[in-house]
Amino acid sequence: MENVTTDATGAVDGTGLDAVFQGRPVPNEVQLHAELRRLREQLELLTTVLDTLQRANEGAYRELSMANGGARFDPEKPFPPDPPRRLGQLPRPFQLRRSL
Repeated sequence: MENVTTDATGAVDGTGLDAVFQGRPVPNEVQLHAELRRLREQLELLTTVLDTLQRANEGAYRELSMANGGARFDPEKPFPPDPPRRLGQLPRPFQLRRSL
């Protein structure tokens, strides 16, 4: 037990064991509780900001939807045109260019 000293009352100094024996939180525990408290406050603030931004986004979407009539299919073109392919050939998401 290097770097450990005792004071006049015999309490161990430097390891926090005196606090444990007396039922008090050790120094690391105090720092961790303070950090946890700070992180919870930060989480609460970020949650509030996210909620505000989400409501603003939904409001803007609602306004644009009312102005444009909302998302809908074109009755003349309910599906995109099907690219020509041979029987048994799966469609490709894009055509590859071959350079010779």
